[in-house]
Amino acid sequence: MHHHHYNGQYPMGGPAWHQPQGAWVPPGPPAPQGGHNGDADRRFVKGVLLGAAAAYLLTNDKVQHTLFRAVAKVWTGVRFGLEEVKERYQDAQAEVESERRG
Repeated sequence: MHHHHYNGQYPMGGPAWHQPQGAWVPPGPPAPQGGHNGDADRRFVKGVLLGAAAAYLLTNDKVQHTLFRAVAKVWTGVRFGLEEVKERYQDAQAEVESERRG
């Protein structure tokens, strides 16, 4: 007794492959642009997280205070550094000019 009548019913090798649309859809959530939107999804998620973080920072006084203090500290440091560089440059320029004259 051989059961030949099962052969050829699913040419692709099993019921999982046999779909009425004739297209094999990979498991998982459907991708509107044919699966090429992974980067867009990641960018979207990153954007949402950044938005949530920004909203949190903007509504939380303590966080704001800490943030502004940090920014002020950095900015003061940068300004101080720039002043220092500018003075050194002017000193160097003065030296070069005095050498040129002498």
